[in-house]
Amino acid sequence: MREWVATVGTALFIVVLTAWMPACSSDGGGGVPDEMDSGFDFSTEALTFTNFTDEDPTGSLKPALVARMFGEDKACVDGKLPCVLTDFARAWVDDVNRTLAEGRSEGFALTTLLFHTGELDTKDFGADTAAELVLAGNQPLRDELAYWAATQKVPSTYEGDKRFAAKDVMPFLAKALAPNATERYRLAIAIKTENGFERGHGLVPIGYYRVGEKKYVLRVYDNNLPQSERNLEIDVAKNTWRYEAPVGETPLVYEGNTENKNVLYFAPLSKRMGTLAPPFGDDTDAIFASSAGAIQVAVMQDGAATGIVDGEVVEGPGGVVQPAFATCPICKASSGILNIKAGWAPLGQTEIAVSNGIASGSGMEKDGATVNIAHGYTTTTLKGIKGDANTQTTLTLDNKTGNVTLKTASMEPVDITHTAGGVVTHVVVAGGATEVKVGVDDKGRPVIDTTGVPAGTTVTVEVET
Repeated sequence: MREWVATVGTALFIVVLTAWMPACSSDGGGGVPDEMDSGFDFSTEALTFTNFTDEDPTGSLKPALVARMFGEDKACVDGKLPCVLTDFARAWVDDVNRTLAEGRSEGFALTTLLFHTGELDTKDFGADTAAELVLAGNQPLRDELAYWAATQKVPSTYEGDKRFAAKDVMPFLAKALAPNATERYRLAIAIKTENGFERGHGLVPIGYYRVGEKKYVLRVYDNNLPQSERNLEIDVAKNTWRYEAPVGETPLVYEGNTENKNVLYFAPLSKRMGTLAPPFGDDTDAIFASSAGAIQVAVMQDGAATGIVDGEVVEGPGGVVQPAFATCPICKASSGILNIKAGWAPLGQTEIAVSNGIASGSGMEKDGATVNIAHGYTTTTLKGIKGDANTQTTLTLDNKTGNVTLKTASMEPVDITHTAGGVVTHVVVAGGATEVKVGVDDKGRPVIDTTGVPAGTTVTVEVET
């Protein structure tokens, strides 16, 4: 006997993103100066307070900020201010706020660079210099940090992004850190794990100097450790880079080498500015997946995968795999990844493969892992994903209708929230499931098929329209 519970409320959310493939660059050759200084004055331009999580909801992304980012005509109901977010915009904001809950190092890095270039004025936030700014009671500054942190969730900003191995990065840094450079870049790093990445973190590169034959020290401002400059070591000959953050008794170590293929991520400041193309609406053509916890997620399309497969990063045609740059490791540990697959077939099907990976020790696995999938005007969130490394879960999307079919070998409870056509369907299968189908029919009515659920299992359904 299956038990059904239905309630009716208001519409919730939808999320959609689109993306370009960032360049994985080889910029070797040419002379590299022994030293370069961008002109960043650490004593006056580095924010003195540390990165923080979003335990205080006043730091989350607000509707007015979304309207500022995309325009009220794209983000707000009836295209009017004060902004009431559309369902699609609210879905995107929900995903952004999950990232902000882990920290906002991306926002710190970009805001600091904007103060440095003069695009933002510290006086508008209450001080003559960035170093004199105070976070406590400074809502405009909190909003600004949230705004710029959120821009990493807008894939149109990925155009112009660059990735470098240690052996290739120095000619780029020599140009990017020159005092007269016309473009400034945010640097981001992540720890490579068996599941992809964790602890993605945004930094501000401010200069470098040579310490040996093809060995350099990259000077950075780290918003987790703002008291003094930090050093990232680069060995061009050995193709290695290494960064240590003294967190607790054991340093947090970020490193890249030939074996792990962990790169340095650079994002141009100019691509984050102005009105941005929204990652939701009619013009998007991408599938977006974000995840947290000990899982590996891959988007499968036309035989090509984009995501994490057997612990390796795989990027199919038009695909991007990128960590979320947010982590406040002093606040709490975290893990997360963005998988974006552009150019999905509008009349075909797409499979998202979710496999349980190796526990990262982040503390996020006790309630299971989470994955959020979005495309078109639909979004699906799976919560509480559990199982061992052999447990496979597959979510199949019908790209025409937006309906989904979940198949899982795990007998753990299944929690699915699916939004399509203004209908939000929340299904909880208490005792696990082998197959559940969720969606809407051609008249916009919710459709839930639980014939693949074992007999005697309790199923709770909530529908909001």
